[in-house]
Amino acid sequence: MKKICSIFLVLLLAQPYLVFAKNESTFWGKYNIFGGKYVNLGLPSGTLWKSKNEKGFYDYTSAMEKFGNKLPTKEQMQELKDHCKWIWIGNGYKVVGKNNNYIVLPASGYRLTTNITDINSAGFYWSQTKNYSSSAWCFRFYSKNVVLEDNGCSAGHSIRLVKNHSK
Repeated sequence: MKKICSIFLVLLLAQPYLVFAKNESTFWGKYNIFGGKYVNLGLPSGTLWKSKNEKGFYDYTSAMEKFGNKLPTKEQMQELKDHCKWIWIGNGYKVVGKNNNYIVLPASGYRLTTNITDINSAGFYWSQTKNYSSSAWCFRFYSKNVVLEDNGCSAGHSIRLVKNHSK
């Protein structure tokens, strides 16, 4: 048992962006929101959005190190906001494209230090676009609003990947 714990600790320390908060593993186990395929929402740029989140919460630096240009830009997030219908479904948004394809963005909350806040009522998703040295652009949403705002890089946000698609 001691050897298994030591191996786990080494793996955990080697990948700091996967540090889980105390109630995070319960949340992620309850919802099947990981993996998925890329979905064509009929956006003018042709950007495809992944149908599910990446597992865990990431600070901005860790998100960029792991996912880089697979994260959406601020412009791609704005396009998703402007060209899709956003329907609150009780624990996130169903985002429907003009072609009726859709993705669901769960309200998975956000992580501050070791605590997760606002599960099922808010969603925070990183973009790859930096704003200032200590902030970057992200989606922030609650049941009544979706905004694109800058947020401190140390907060743990969800990740939804994109893929550029040539038309």
